[in-house]
Amino acid sequence: ANVEATDKQRINGCKAQNGLSDLSWWGMYEELLGAKEEEARSVADFVRAAVVEKLARLRWQRNLEDLRREIREAGGFELKGSKEEVIERLRETRREIFETEYAHLYR
Repeated sequence: ANVEATDKQRINGCKAQNGLSDLSWWGMYEELLGAKEEEARSVADFVRAAVVEKLARLRWQRNLEDLRREIREAGGFELKGSKEEVIERLRETRREIFETEYAHLYR
């Protein structure tokens, strides 16, 4: 791909800031241009979509970590006892949740 001199300067500055080698940077740049052509979108739209996707993954991971922290702080799952006892406790919890949160919708 033809890249203007100013683009090369910007790329070299960004490459130096991020510690990327010529091979990795130009490979990534070429992949970006190839993917953009496949999608028939502008580079800006392609990058915007990639950033939105990455942010969604990061939010999901942050939410998962928050859930894990809340479970730890609440004392964990307390999966003590035999398999049958654990299953029975989970079923009882599910019944309790249904009664308090959803049963009124079916009456």
